[in-house]
Amino acid sequence: MQTTGPEHRADRRADADGRQNPEFETDNKLQVTGVSADSNDSVGKEVGAAGQITSLVRIPSAETFLPSHRVLRPEGGASHPTGRLFFLHGFFGSGRNWSAIARGVLRTRPDWEAVLVDLRLHGDSGAAPPPHTVEACADDVARLALSLPANGGPSALLGHSFGGKVALIASDRITRPCVQAWVIDSTPSAGVTGAGAREMMRLLGEVPGPFFSRRDGADAIEAGGFPRFVAEWMATNLVRIADGYAWRFDVQALDALLRDFFSVDLWKRVEQPPDGCEYRFVRASDGSIMSAGDTARIERLESEGNPVHLDTLEGGHWLNVDNPGGLISLLRKGLPRV
Repeated sequence: MQTTGPEHRADRRADADGRQNPEFETDNKLQVTGVSADSNDSVGKEVGAAGQITSLVRIPSAETFLPSHRVLRPEGGASHPTGRLFFLHGFFGSGRNWSAIARGVLRTRPDWEAVLVDLRLHGDSGAAPPPHTVEACADDVARLALSLPANGGPSALLGHSFGGKVALIASDRITRPCVQAWVIDSTPSAGVTGAGAREMMRLLGEVPGPFFSRRDGADAIEAGGFPRFVAEWMATNLVRIADGYAWRFDVQALDALLRDFFSVDLWKRVEQPPDGCEYRFVRASDGSIMSAGDTARIERLESEGNPVHLDTLEGGHWLNVDNPGGLISLLRKGLPRV
């Protein structure tokens, strides 16, 4: 998550009082199905603000957990799209953050369908079993891919920021052949990025709520040093409890997941993609978390004839908001015909 960006774009996200804005509305030319994570394997505690137990939730086992997801299919095009593109969001995000991009791609590429995934501990996939690692996220995606009805075609993965590392690992774990992994402003390198997630984790510990309204929660995030549009976006992660609104996150589990993300180095994987799969890196021109060294290394691999490519798009870390048209155009042209 990047802490700088055009604040005038804040109105494109859900506002601080929870009203859903057009970026997240269902397109009337798309067929949408949704599945939430659910299981009866074991019982755990759901903890709200200040650590109080708010309810009991079912915690699935590592072998049965499926992340919550929505499948989007175009109407009026191919009756049975054979390509399946999984969208994997960044830290603190959810699948619906990428719905506008998915809709834009499907309008002219009806040979593909989109799967908007809520990665573990995010969105509606909060009840995930440990361990909370990037590898576990990739296993979740592979298990989800196996659970979906076969449609005879290939798969592709798109991961933004945190989701980029998940996509790289999952690219050789899904059973359907993965022809592409799109890595949107992410890095294969280990180390703490400058995207602001660590600072946000610290702040969540300092302002756990409850809040009287989502706007109050957004105010607390803004007072902690984040731009208003980031604060309003984070406020979409507040859920109603008995005495107001609290963060939906398991902060301790999220912290473990973030630390693992920082520790994972995936350059060996990038240097040797799975057979038949290409890696498509997309770098943001303004404030990218990809270092100059990362960029040079990817460019060298590409120049040597490896199935690794790099594009740069104008905009900040959140290219899905800063430059949706450019990103949609790149995907429309870059996805293989199936």
